[in-house]
Amino acid sequence: MADPGLLCTPRRGAARLAIEGGAPIVPTAITGTEKRRWPLPRRVQVSFGEPIPVSDLQATPEDAGRLIDETVWPVITEDYRRLRSRPGLIAGGLAAVGLGYAVHRFRRRGR
Repeated sequence: MADPGLLCTPRRGAARLAIEGGAPIVPTAITGTEKRRWPLPRRVQVSFGEPIPVSDLQATPEDAGRLIDETVWPVITEDYRRLRSRPGLIAGGLAAVGLGYAVHRFRRRGR
């Protein structure tokens, strides 16, 4: 099983299809879809970057690779890191409960 904190190797297929079709490519980062030991509810997050025009590129492996490596992948990597750094709802809820418990214990000691 791959480390959920790491991104896999980028592929050129989407870039090649976008170039051949003349459609802009939209960098997209997704978190929360990794396999888990228990089938618990998940928090899936999706981030869409700005569309990247491909009209000036040729449908060659070289242009597709350059588009992915130099333009698309850096945006996806940054968005993925940003999404992973956000505390989840469960983590935020547990932190709030823990903080509430600590305040309650502190106030009880003061009596």
